[in-house]
Amino acid sequence: MNPLSDFTYTLIKYRPQLRYYPRVIAYYIKFALFEPFRWLELLFFRNKVKNYQFNKDPIFILGYYRSGTTHLQEVLLQDKSFGYLNFYQTFFSVGFLCSEKVLKPVCNFIIKLTGFKHPAHNIPFHFALPGEEDVGMVSSGFKLASNWGQVYPKYFKHYFKRTVFFDDISDDDYQSFKTEFKNYITRISMANGDKPLLLKSPPQTGRIKFLKEVFPNAKFIYIRRNPYHVFKSNLKLWKSFYGQHLHEIPQTEIEENILWSFDKSLESYEQMKQKINSNELYEVSYEDFLSNPLEELEKIYNTLEIPGFEQNREKFKTYLGQKHGQNRAKYDFSEESLKKVENRWAKWIKAGNYQRP
Repeated sequence: MNPLSDFTYTLIKYRPQLRYYPRVIAYYIKFALFEPFRWLELLFFRNKVKNYQFNKDPIFILGYYRSGTTHLQEVLLQDKSFGYLNFYQTFFSVGFLCSEKVLKPVCNFIIKLTGFKHPAHNIPFHFALPGEEDVGMVSSGFKLASNWGQVYPKYFKHYFKRTVFFDDISDDDYQSFKTEFKNYITRISMANGDKPLLLKSPPQTGRIKFLKEVFPNAKFIYIRRNPYHVFKSNLKLWKSFYGQHLHEIPQTEIEENILWSFDKSLESYEQMKQKINSNELYEVSYEDFLSNPLEELEKIYNTLEIPGFEQNREKFKTYLGQKHGQNRAKYDFSEESLKKVENRWAKWIKAGNYQRP
C-alpha cells in the first residue's frame, strides 16, 4: 500500500469537484510529509509487525454512529489495563511507530494554541483522544477504506457496501482489506505496549464475521440508542464532514445515506451476532448506560470475563461524575423528520420499545 498512489487511484475513479481541488492538494501534502516516516517504519518494524503475536484479541465496541460508542469507550478507558487507538495514530496512521514520541507533543502544543475543538463532538481536541480504525485507514490513503464514502459522499453507499458488508468485492480486494486492517491493528497494539486493545469504529457493527476471521477470540460490546435521536445526531455529524468533502451532495442524499446505512448495519449485526458465544458479547442501551453506568460496567466485565472491575470502580465513579451525560445535544423534531425515521426504522423502534421524543 502506497498512500500517494492509492489516493491518486481514488481521485481518478471518483473525480472530485473542481472547487475542492485545494483540499486535494492538502491531502497530497500530508501524505508526502509522512512518506519518510512510513519508510522508516517499514525499515525498522516490518519484521516485528509480521511476526507479532497478540497477548489477547481486541474488544470491539459496536454501534452505529452517535449511539454512545465514544462515551462508553472513554469511560472504559479509565481502566488503564486497556490499550486503544489514539488520534495521533489515527491521523498519522502510516508512520506513528517512528514519529509519535517526538511529534505528538509538538502537535498537541500547536492544537492547544489554536483552541481547536473536535469537529464531531465539540470538545477541546488533543491527540490522546480515542480515534477510529476506519478513519485511520483513510488517513493512510488506503483505497478501500470505508470512510472514503464521507470524503466522496456521492459514493457513500458504494464504499459502505464493499468495505463494511463486503458485497461486490473481489477476493483480491477482500484479502487486501484484511491484510491492511490486521497490519494497522498490529501496529496499534505494539504502540500500546501489547496491552489488550479496546477499539471502536461504527462500521465494525456490520463486520462481526470479518472481525472473527481476523481475531477468532475477539469480544464485543454493542450499544444501541433511540433511533429518533440517532437520526438527528447523524445529520449534525455529517455537517462536521463538510471540511473533508470532495463532492457536494443535497441534504436528501445525506438523509438517505444515514437511513440506509443504519438499517443495513443493524440487520447485519442481528444476523451475525447469533454466531457469537454468550461470553463474547454484551448488549446495552445508551439510555440504560446513562441511568445506571456502574451497574452496566460491572455487567460488561462479568459477561466478557474481564478482570479488574472492582479495582477500577472508583476511577469510573470519578470520571462519570465529571463527564457523564454532559455532552448531549437537544434536538427539535419536525413531523417530517419523525415520519422519515418511522417509515424506515420502524423495526428498530419496535425492537427497542422506543417512543417518539
